[in-house]
Amino acid sequence: MIGPNEFNRNARYILVSDFIVNKVSKTTVTSAIMEEFVRILIEGEVKPGDKIPSEQELVKMLGAGRSSVREVLSALELIGIIERRVGDGTYITDNINSKAFSLIMTIVAQNTSVLFEARKVIEVGLASLAAEKATPTDIQKLNGYLLQMKETIDDKEVFTNIDLNYHLHLTTMCGNSFLQNMMIPLSTFLNAWREKSARSKAAREAAVDCHTKILAKIEERDPIGASAAMFDHLNQIQEFFLKEDQKEV
Repeated sequence: MIGPNEFNRNARYILVSDFIVNKVSKTTVTSAIMEEFVRILIEGEVKPGDKIPSEQELVKMLGAGRSSVREVLSALELIGIIERRVGDGTYITDNINSKAFSLIMTIVAQNTSVLFEARKVIEVGLASLAAEKATPTDIQKLNGYLLQMKETIDDKEVFTNIDLNYHLHLTTMCGNSFLQNMMIPLSTFLNAWREKSARSKAAREAAVDCHTKILAKIEERDPIGASAAMFDHLNQIQEFFLKEDQKEV
């Protein structure tokens, strides 16, 4: 295995000038970027083991926003199309299997509304279970995250990480290992979306308000109320996300 500071002599490095992509101009920016990656893979412009341009270079080449490019790279890494090597850049995975290609084509074929629907199904249910199973320690921890969100309202990056921890702890509270194993990678994949939807201070303030309502229903041991509050929160996130996505078209 190549260490983080070692040069891979066997890798085929792709010069930025040789990496030909088309600038995206579709309404759904992330889907358009994903489609462009599929195209260059299928047409053989990049091959397994190739090193691809940096995130910053891809932003310029694709004419897209950084968060959209980061979102797609996270998805490609999650499903095994690319791998990031610390200190050495990002590479096309040596062994791209049919399952990975099937997953990427599924993502390309769907729009963001489909993935938001999936998140609603999962997290609305998690909120209900959390209201049933929450311990005093759990509630104290959620209150801690909520306080941190209020304190970091002006720091988008820190705020987003705390937001992620809040949602992941809801999963932990349910005590269901299957849900945890499903939600952790999904949350990682959606983290770029979370960053985009929390780009404005108004969006972050709205998120704090929603998290406060969710926690209040959990403290009241009200599964239906917690589910409804989570559903409203996810709808709100979707609205903010789509507004930001439109700005990048």
